[in-house]
Amino acid sequence: MISCKPIDTSISTSKAIILPDPLFYNATCFRQIMGALQYLAFMRLDICFVFNRVYQFMHASTYSYWVAIKRILCSLKGSPTHDLHITRSPSFALHGFTNADWASSNYKWLFCKQRIVTRSSTEAEYKALVDGTAEVIWL
Repeated sequence: MISCKPIDTSISTSKAIILPDPLFYNATCFRQIMGALQYLAFMRLDICFVFNRVYQFMHASTYSYWVAIKRILCSLKGSPTHDLHITRSPSFALHGFTNADWASSNYKWLFCKQRIVTRSSTEAEYKALVDGTAEVIWL
């Protein structure tokens, strides 16, 4: 993948990952690459969601998920400086961000799933805010 074409996003917004797909022929290679990407998923928030989505199906890796892994690698080549730098700070201030997307796309760039079904975008935003506030208070 060294000579791959760099791309901007780590997940396709036009194609959904198809579940009834033939199994990928080299499960060992699939798992090795996922293991190598595991550290980057913590440092690169732009690949966190799609990595988590593919990681859930490591026991039955398909060609669609192999294509998703290759797209992650191409996006990493396209944005080599978008990593998360963790440094010591003199302040103990904690900042939190929340957002909810209600039925506007096939993919949701979330770090966790809401536990309830909402009827409106306002209710979904409010629930995301409540969950985010509870998490900050816990921290």
